[in-house]
Amino acid sequence: MFSFTWYTPPKFKDKRESGYQTWVVLEFIPEDNNTLVRLTNLGYPDDWDDVYEYFNKAWDYVLDNLVKSCLKD
Repeated sequence: MFSFTWYTPPKFKDKRESGYQTWVVLEFIPEDNNTLVRLTNLGYPDDWDDVYEYFNKAWDYVLDNLVKSCLKD
């Protein structure tokens, strides 16, 4: 497991300037001859739906790039 805090991107200026951070947890789960990576991003305040939606899309891109990086020879 690997975890860290995460800021909002600059496009959400008011929320970024609040200094509040969410938490990201990466779990690495052995599965046959592979590894399942489970990403959980939590700790969003109630009024952060826009930031949640932003990262809900962005994490797919990040995980796709992680797979590509791991598969390079």
